[in-house]
Amino acid sequence: MTFGDPANDCGGNTVLGRVSVTNTAGPSVIGGNRIIGRLECSGNEPPPVNNGFPNSVLGPKTGQCSDL
Repeated sequence: MTFGDPANDCGGNTVLGRVSVTNTAGPSVIGGNRIIGRLECSGNEPPPVNNGFPNSVLGPKTGQCSDL
């Protein structure tokens, strides 16, 4: 699952509202996005990464997304 990945030519997104990523299998990238709301992740294997492009989140970042 990829949701913004500027490191691989997938530009970031702007989202108004909550982004929730749960129970994905395989690599997940959430990077370079602007999220006006909550970013929450749980149950993903492996945990999501941002490939060096932090997300701008104007709400709490929880669970596996707390460091993205």
